[in-house]
Amino acid sequence: MLWLGLLIAVAYWIFEAFVHSVAFQNGTTAGHLMPSDSHEVWTRSLVSALFIGFGCFAHVVLNRVQNARREQQRLQARLEQALTRALSGFLPICASCKKIRVEDADPERESSWHSVESYLHRRTDLEITHSLCPSCERELYWKKLATDTDDDYEI
Repeated sequence: MLWLGLLIAVAYWIFEAFVHSVAFQNGTTAGHLMPSDSHEVWTRSLVSALFIGFGCFAHVVLNRVQNARREQQRLQARLEQALTRALSGFLPICASCKKIRVEDADPERESSWHSVESYLHRRTDLEITHSLCPSCERELYWKKLATDTDDDYEI
């Protein structure tokens, strides 16, 4: 981008010389490349400096965008690696009560086994709440009336 600003500045300078020679029919293009009028030189120099400054600004902005993309890719790779580590391997869980054994702990000790809720709460930012699914709710708290349809239940 830096070179683009410089290239545009040079192209502008040549274009101005061409416009003065063709549009105003005032001499040759080569004669207008270095004009004798100090105001013309000052104006072209100022515009050329603006183009070069824009090229520098664009160069800085593009570098920052590229650095941000690289950082985003690096962080995404770290996140994927962490998720893969967290979600892989074996999790020893009791087939009956569903308690989870802490890694590298003695399976015979009672303190090695933790409820699913406490295990997840310690290892993540999850806040566990409890609820019942409809089938468990019916099974645990409702008695089906023998004479009614399947949709009618009472406490």
